[in-house]
Amino acid sequence: MRTKNKSIVTSAILVLVLGLFSLSALAQHEDMVRIGKKGIVAFDTPVRVGDTLLKPAKYQIQHVVEGEDHVIVFKRISQTGSAGYISSVSAKETMRLKCRLEPLGEKARHGGMRFGTNAAGEKTLEEVHIQGENVKHVF
Repeated sequence: MRTKNKSIVTSAILVLVLGLFSLSALAQHEDMVRIGKKGIVAFDTPVRVGDTLLKPAKYQIQHVVEGEDHVIVFKRISQTGSAGYISSVSAKETMRLKCRLEPLGEKARHGGMRFGTNAAGEKTLEEVHIQGENVKHVF
């Protein structure tokens, strides 16, 4: 009987320790990525983003998670009013694109982008930094 109780106590301790490690790993991931953060990007010329050629405009971008995939959603911004006041974001999204996350080492103080050029000579969006996140979104 004593051996059975010892096995139950050992199993309970093992489950507790594994649970603590799981919570720790989950907390670290939550610190790394704040889902739902939004940013604004502006293109003065057409830019190829994935398979889509985006027109020159301002876009709201938002980081979302779909299952195991990290995705950046682009919505074109409508502007009305004086001095470029943003009145609304179009309800219809322009596009969404899967990305991979790479650590920045610290939170981005401001949003940013890195561009490239494809074989056709088009300007391409390679990565996005969203203010307040400590990861970059690489396409």
